[in-house]
Amino acid sequence: MEAFYYITPTSEVGKKLSHVLSVLFFSQGHYEKARELWSALSPTDVTSMRSRAAQEVLMASQEDGGLRALSNYTTLLGERFYDLVAPFAGLPERSHHDVTDSNTTVGNLTVVHTVRRSPPTSETEALYLEMLLSEAQGGVRVQAKLSDSHLSATDLSRPLTTAQHFQLGVSLSKLSLYDLAQHHVAMSATPWDPMYHRLRYTLSLPPVHTSIRALALSVDNFENQIEKYILRDALKSPSVVSICESFEDSGFVLGVLPLLHLVGYNAPRREALMGYSPVALPILLSEFYVNMCSTNSPQSKHYIPPPTAAEMFSVQRKREGVLIEDLDRDRGRKADRKLRVGVISGSFDSLSGRIVVGMLEASRGSVRSRVELIAMCFPTPRDTITERTKSLFNGHVNLYPGNRTETLYRIRRTDLDVVIFADAGQDCRSFALAHYRLAPYQMALWGWGGTLGVKTIDHYVFPEVLWTGSKCVLPGGLVKHPQNLYSEQVVFLEGLPPVARMRKESAPTFARTPGDWLKLQDRLLLPPLNRSHLYLFPGSVRYLHPEMDAAISILLKTDHLAIIIFTSPLMGRDMLPPLHPAVRHDQTHPVMPTAATSRLRARLIPLLGDAVNRLRFLPPIDDHTFHILRSYAVAVLDSFPVGMHLPVLESMAAGVPVVSAPHLQECTNSYAVGVAQSLKLELVNQNSFSWPTTAEEYAVFAMRLAREPHLRKLFDPRHAKTSRQLQKDADHASQLLSFALQLHHV
Repeated sequence: MEAFYYITPTSEVGKKLSHVLSVLFFSQGHYEKARELWSALSPTDVTSMRSRAAQEVLMASQEDGGLRALSNYTTLLGERFYDLVAPFAGLPERSHHDVTDSNTTVGNLTVVHTVRRSPPTSETEALYLEMLLSEAQGGVRVQAKLSDSHLSATDLSRPLTTAQHFQLGVSLSKLSLYDLAQHHVAMSATPWDPMYHRLRYTLSLPPVHTSIRALALSVDNFENQIEKYILRDALKSPSVVSICESFEDSGFVLGVLPLLHLVGYNAPRREALMGYSPVALPILLSEFYVNMCSTNSPQSKHYIPPPTAAEMFSVQRKREGVLIEDLDRDRGRKADRKLRVGVISGSFDSLSGRIVVGMLEASRGSVRSRVELIAMCFPTPRDTITERTKSLFNGHVNLYPGNRTETLYRIRRTDLDVVIFADAGQDCRSFALAHYRLAPYQMALWGWGGTLGVKTIDHYVFPEVLWTGSKCVLPGGLVKHPQNLYSEQVVFLEGLPPVARMRKESAPTFARTPGDWLKLQDRLLLPPLNRSHLYLFPGSVRYLHPEMDAAISILLKTDHLAIIIFTSPLMGRDMLPPLHPAVRHDQTHPVMPTAATSRLRARLIPLLGDAVNRLRFLPPIDDHTFHILRSYAVAVLDSFPVGMHLPVLESMAAGVPVVSAPHLQECTNSYAVGVAQSLKLELVNQNSFSWPTTAEEYAVFAMRLAREPHLRKLFDPRHAKTSRQLQKDADHASQLLSFALQLHHV
């Protein structure tokens, strides 16, 4: 029996409900809907006053009213706090005859200022921004935050400064409130403000695009803007110097880097000669940074000559077994000197940490004893992966993002022979740092596929299995080797990559128990297994390209039991607020912002209708819960046109089917075929099996996996054999360090 209740908007319950809806609407980007509810909020409830004040300040056009509302909120909060502590602190009772600054009207009440407001400090400004952003994230507070009481003694009557506008813009962009973010950044991008404010405004991309056309227009605008700066020498201004002297400021400008990999225009696709940019977008960004900071100019004080062509050729000859003379003596180096290899990462808690830790933990050869490994990173969030790096390296160097000279000095004083950039393709600060010659030889590990176009990176290293099965077509014909697509020298590693979370001794036991599903169902509010077909999308909502909309639509509208869950494994950065120094540069943090999911739902509603409710967006979850959820999924959905390598590898290794469409993916971001072949899955030997080639086939293949058990068995990796292969055969660390030793003895 269903019951319906009418809630009067003017009742206490109605006012609380209006408060909740206002916060939710605002966090989803529906600003006008939130504004319509302001009149229904209680004028004496401090949490409602807090939300309204924050929303008005964030909507910059309402800033004057927001400052008045903020004054009302902090005044009322300060008075209540005073009345609470006065009896215990021996303070006199508050009186209307006290010397005050002013009176403030709150509803029908007259609130008297009992504390003289002082100018804001750096601490109160940080609390102020924290309060504004906490309301923008969608959390509804039951009680006012205690730290807000500091604001009751702070003068907040002045408009936001340009620095505050910029900080708000950066953080709101991370929360996917893109239009509001751009508005705040624009207010800080005047000619007399720092140059990086203006660059940040022009070199930005929305995290979620409303359509394929909107995405194409955004990419076209980005290309036009960046080419304008490069061709017109607009980066020669003295005001740009300050940007180059700080990797933190450079990171604000280059923060668009991870989003460039997701647009799907960076590399050709199978049998497609058009539809991608003639120059990969990261290459444009690299050229922009080089022109801005003159990193490759011999006149630059940071310049170090790269290795000569003869030295590079000698390395290739030695790899082919040709003996060459050791030149260490000529270089003035001791014969018994250990090779010094620096591994640079913006943060080891991310994808790069899993790759590096997995490689080093799986190392078994004697090569490791001949090498001194030094970890170098910017401030890093702590988690289980970062804790394991402590015992894997011989030394650690903390990099300071606020000063380029200090950072380069800390690296160069270690006298490195080889530098390996673990996340130059994902972390914008590492990307900027990679443009400097820090050692005679520099390499980049795989992340997002495709070249970076950084001239100071000599080698691009990735497992050969991630290229096997990829097919690229250029006007000159089929590309048989990736070297034609990379400006760096490509170095292949044999075998599957040993990823940290996949290794038995370093991961919890993921064997399912009878009660696991009931706990999962209760925690994630999932329907019974016999009434649902669960599909897992193991990544951020930003990874769902508009080209996938057709496949999602067909799957959900045809299979009425289908539910698609969006989530990912928990990392250290997922526990940090948007403005934390370790993550404020990262445009992919947080993983599942409310506004991004709302915009994606709005994009899909015209195609799905009510079926859009079968899209479930979850915050990152711990490893154990994630692996249990994946084990109950019908299949893992690989994205297109930009595929995901580690989720595909881990899923296939665990025996979970993967729905992928290599024909629709960029050839440098297509991994399912190579991983399946390396794992020796049964589907490789089936002549009747073929991967989907259209969005319709993608959806049909997903539905077949839910109904055809024999098709699921083709993804059985014969766990014992595969486990041994991952543990013993893939010693990427020894392969990589052996290659580094060859470079050292050229």
